[in-house]
Amino acid sequence: VRIPAAHCGVFGHKPSSKFVPMSGHFPLDRYSSQYPSAQFIARFFAMGPLCRKAEDLLPLLKIISRPDGIDENIYGNFDCHQQLDSLKGIKVYLLEDKLHPLQKSVASNIKQNLYSVASVLEKEGAEIIPCHIPFLADACELWFDIMLTAKNITLHSVVNKDHSLMAEMYSMISGKKKMMLSTLLLLLIEKIVSLNKKTYIEFLYVKNKISHQLNTYLDNKSVL
Repeated sequence: VRIPAAHCGVFGHKPSSKFVPMSGHFPLDRYSSQYPSAQFIARFFAMGPLCRKAEDLLPLLKIISRPDGIDENIYGNFDCHQQLDSLKGIKVYLLEDKLHPLQKSVASNIKQNLYSVASVLEKEGAEIIPCHIPFLADACELWFDIMLTAKNITLHSVVNKDHSLMAEMYSMISGKKKMMLSTLLLLLIEKIVSLNKKTYIEFLYVKNKISHQLNTYLDNKSVL
């Protein structure tokens, strides 16, 4: 939701998981839903609408966010808060720094737009708070740990049909690549992370710790 919206100049909203059914989409598609761990993995995925106009997001979200009898994780209808009359009292945490050494720096035009939006929100009464949240750097590894808790379901099996990564690397070097370099790197990282696979209990401990830390910032009157 987020990346296509950012690259295509449209509006997207990615809600919390467990609101919009993942039915028909990985991992509850016709290929992966047969595995016992599919329903568990679906708890940590989320989908939402893409629209040309921002005002279309909420009506669509209300329509698609309800139990469908297939995805067993759905809470119920989307709990929509009333539209605010004012932004006074709203805290906006501004996050623009690198979270991990391997990440690229934020592009100057993106950073400029970020500050422009913050300036508009501040004029409307919001409080802008620059912040650094280093524990978010663990989120990528945690996502891999989520995938690795599931038996029979891996990115490698979904994206590359369990074909040899070495063969794909050779194809890339010889100019006959079948996937993007970023995808290949993602699959290689999955292989490396799997060597240090967390137990289910360890995974839940790290996940709950990050959730608790993030919730110290976010409440009904704050935005990251």
